Amino acid sequence: YISVDSPYFAEADRNGWFLHAPSGTTWTGQVWGGAHPDSAVLDLTHPGAADWFRERVRQTLATGVSVLKTDFGEAVPAEVVAYDGMTGDRLHNLYPLLFNDLVAEVTREAAGHGLTWGRSTWTGGQRHGAKWTGDSDASWQDLASTLRAGLSLSFSGHPFWSHDIGGFHGTPDPELFVRWAQFGLLSPLSRFHGMTSRLPWDFGEEAYTAVLHAARLRTSLLPYLHRAAAEAVRTGEPLARPMALDHPDRPDAHAADLQYLLGPDLLVAPLYAPGGRRQVWFPPGEWLPYAGSGGPMTGPAWRRVRIPLTAAPLWLRAGGHAL
Repeated sequence: YISVDSPYFAEADRNGWFLHAPSGTTWTGQVWGGAHPDSAVLDLTHPGAADWFRERVRQTLATGVSVLKTDFGEAVPAEVVAYDGMTGDRLHNLYPLLFNDLVAEVTREAAGHGLTWGRSTWTGGQRHGAKWTGDSDASWQDLASTLRAGLSLSFSGHPFWSHDIGGFHGTPDPELFVRWAQFGLLSPLSRFHGMTSRLPWDFGEEAYTAVLHAARLRTSLLPYLHRAAAEAVRTGEPLARPMALDHPDRPDAHAADLQYLLGPDLLVAPLYAPGGRRQVWFPPGEWLPYAGSGGPMTGPAWRRVRIPLTAAPLWLRAGGHAL
């Protein structure tokens, strides 16, 4: 997406490298919801446009960048026409795949790996490595929907995903920030990000202490996470496993859509409402509290648990190893 105010706009427009309106003129319009000037959409089905964009990516990577965050990509107006004859309604889902494929290709040439960190994707996008769940609001409702979105990525064959800890839009209260941080630091990838500060010390001493505890917990789990990540790469199975993946014949596992296994032996049940209590479904077997999450539990069973603010919503399968 290139703004009409960009110094690159005239060159790309002169060469016919943008998606066109049905009239044959370059399509320009709002793709950012009014937050920025009108833009045109680079036509990645055009060989010249693709080569030109590859060179822009090479220039960026030459500055020392290791991985590019391939933000956006899902805005393709239905009425546009591409160089190869596709209309926008057909190109819409394919476009983010073309975008990430191109960036991954150049990254592999320049940095020796093909990792991109994308927001939008389509069938085949699993090869790009990392995703995040897009712009969420700083609310309990969006924490829950973000968790479901991440598990949907897991079901779709994307083993590595992240989200904006604290939500992207708005400012979370301290309790929401802590619970989102605990969820984020027990996700496949972790990132604090938002329109306002997500620095833990900006949310008060208690929140800072709780987030510090969660960050140290993740650090202690890195050997376990590395082994689980290597297994995910080898098998294609997700790092964060929806309960129904391992227990497809149990209705309770399908109902437990706000919790997951992180690797083979850790059960994570993020707090998605204020108050520090929630229902957790424990799969068959014995589950031991990890990092202050209460007492041992035996499944299969639903249990209402209380998780103090400084504790992690985390249980270890009896006989499992998390170090």
